[in-house]
Amino acid sequence: MRYVFLIVFFVIIVSCSRKSYPHSILTVNGKSANHLIVDNYADYGMGRSEGCEIESAFEVEIFDMQENHLEGKISNRDFDDLFIGCQLILEVLNQNQISQQIIEVDDKGFFEQQYNGEIKKISISYIGYRDLVLDFTKL
Repeated sequence: MRYVFLIVFFVIIVSCSRKSYPHSILTVNGKSANHLIVDNYADYGMGRSEGCEIESAFEVEIFDMQENHLEGKISNRDFDDLFIGCQLILEVLNQNQISQQIIEVDDKGFFEQQYNGEIKKISISYIGYRDLVLDFTKL
């Protein structure tokens, strides 16, 4: 009986300790670019590195990223969320200096920005969601 209890206890602990969470998705000009996502593995839950955040993921589509113009859309990977107040922080290298530009996402999830230089990183943050960092030096 003692062994049965230990086996059941072990199975419960193992099954509850790690849960698979959805990964964010990135497309640039219609092609998958998930390799640009810096850290795509969440660790949600009390006492874990991510804490208690929404257990969901971003879907980022960049439609146009050429000639100093960035345009795209951010949505929830699993359901229709409006990302009112969502921010993108664009890190741009121009004449050996990194500058940051803050882009506000509209009420439908779209964003558009003109910039001078070369995009190095884009950070996406939204209340209750895990921040998403895109590293364009890997492009």
